[in-house]
Amino acid sequence: MENVAQIVFPGFWFGKTDPQEAERWVEMGVGGFCLYGGKPEEIRSFITKLQKKSKVPLLFCADYENGVGQWVPGGTEFPSNMAVAATGSEDFALKKGIATAREAKALGVYWVLAPVVDLASCPDNPIVNIRAFSDSPLLVSRFATSYLQGLKKEGVINCLKHFPGHGESRFDSHLELPLLNLSRAQLLQREVKPYQNLKDLADAVMVGHLKIPSLDKQFPTSLSRLVISDFLKKEMGYEGLVVTDALAMKAVSEDSQAGAWALEAGADILLVPEDPFKLRKTLERGISSGTIPEERVQSALKNLAFFRKNIKNPSQGSLDVLGCSEHALWAKQMAESALSWVRPPSHPPVKSGEKIFYLEPGIQKDSDWQGKAFVDELRKLGVRILSGTPSSLQISLARNQTQSTLVGIFSKPQAYSGAIHLNVESRKKLRALLEKVRRRVLFSFGSPFVFSGFSYEAGLCAFSDLEHSQRAAARALLRPEKAVGRWPVSL
Repeated sequence: MENVAQIVFPGFWFGKTDPQEAERWVEMGVGGFCLYGGKPEEIRSFITKLQKKSKVPLLFCADYENGVGQWVPGGTEFPSNMAVAATGSEDFALKKGIATAREAKALGVYWVLAPVVDLASCPDNPIVNIRAFSDSPLLVSRFATSYLQGLKKEGVINCLKHFPGHGESRFDSHLELPLLNLSRAQLLQREVKPYQNLKDLADAVMVGHLKIPSLDKQFPTSLSRLVISDFLKKEMGYEGLVVTDALAMKAVSEDSQAGAWALEAGADILLVPEDPFKLRKTLERGISSGTIPEERVQSALKNLAFFRKNIKNPSQGSLDVLGCSEHALWAKQMAESALSWVRPPSHPPVKSGEKIFYLEPGIQKDSDWQGKAFVDELRKLGVRILSGTPSSLQISLARNQTQSTLVGIFSKPQAYSGAIHLNVESRKKLRALLEKVRRRVLFSFGSPFVFSGFSYEAGLCAFSDLEHSQRAAARALLRPEKAVGRWPVSL
C-alpha cells in the first residue's frame, strides 16, 4: 500500500538531522514531522520547502509543553504545568494554551504535543514531576481543560499524554521500559481519570511506552491492541487520533516490529522512528502478509485525513507574536503567582544589607550557578552575597561572616537522565553542611519533592527555573507575603 508512509512522522532535529534526508522522507510519502529546536525563520523556511515537495499537506508537531520558547529562541517560555496549578488560577492555564498556539502557528506548527495529564504521584519519577499539573486527577483535569480550550481557541491541535498514565513510574522510558504493577481498578480510579474526563476535548492521545501486566501481560501499552483498541477506544469510548510516543525511545526501539505492532494495535500515527525507510518496509511486509489488516491502515489514514481537515486557517502568521510583551507579561505573572512556601518563615529570612551565603549542591564555582538571576535580584535588593564552595562556607561560618545560608536546588525532569533528585552522596554532604548553619532557607526551582530529609527554617518552591521565577523568589525572601501559591501536590 503506497500511502501507508503517511502515518509515519519522523523526528527532525535542527542542526543535527540532514535536511536532504528529510526531503527523501517526504518523497517516500511521510505525513508529517516532529520538530526539535530551530530558529524561527529556519523553521518556517524548512516547513515551506517541505510542503512544496509533498504530495499531501504535511502536519508538523512539536513538544511545546511550556511554550514555543522551550525549544525555539525568541519564543515565550512559560513556567511548568505544576507552577500553573500552584497559582490556583485556571485562567493562567488558558493563557498558556493561547500563547503557545499563537506562537506555534506563526512557525507553521499546528499540532502541539501537550498537555501532559499524567499524575505527579511518584516523587522518584524522573520524567513526569513538574510536567504534571498535580497528583490529583481532579486538579489535572481542571487545569488541562483550560489549557486545551486555549489551544482550541487559536485553532491548534492538542494531544493528551502519556496514556494510560506515566505518573507512577520510577524509570525513564527514554532509557528502558518502565514496569507499573497497578491493578486495573487502581488505574481506573486515578491514572486514567484525566483521560476519561478530557476525552471529548482531546484531538489526539499519545500512548506511553509502559509495561502494565494488569492490562496486557505480553506487549507494552504503546504496542498493545488490548490497551489501544479495546481499552482506550472501545471501553472508554475515545474516538480521536492515537499516536505512539517516540518509537526511537529505548523502551521499544530495539524491537524491529514495534511500529507494525503499534499500527495493528490501533495507533494512527507512528512518531519518531529510528529509521523511517525501514519502518515503511516493515509496514508494507506486514500488509502484504496479512498480519496488518488493510482496514486498520485505511482507518488510520481516514483518522489522519479528518485530523488535517480540522486545522483552521493553516497559514503562517507574523513572527512578531513570538516573545511578544503580552505573552511575556503572562509568563511573569504565572511565575510570581506560583511561588509556594513549603515551610513559611515567621519573619523575612533575609534583610537588605545583610550578608548571606548562597550555595548550589554539586556546584563548585559561581560561574556554574544555575541561579544567576536569583542572586542578581538579591544583590539589586541590597543583599550582600558571600559565595563559593562548601569549604569557603566553612571558613565564612568560622569567621562569623554570615548568619544565613540559601540553598538553590535545580531538580527537574530531563529525558535520558534517568534520575531527578540529588544523589545519595550529594544529599548526605548537604545535610552535614547545613547542620553547622544557623539559619537555613531552601529554594527549589523545580521539583517540590526535594525538601524531604533536610533540616531548614524556611522552604520555598517555584516549580520552575525560569528567570521570572528566580527573580520572584528572591523578592519573596525579603517579603514572604509575596509568595501566595497553593501547594499542588501532597508531600
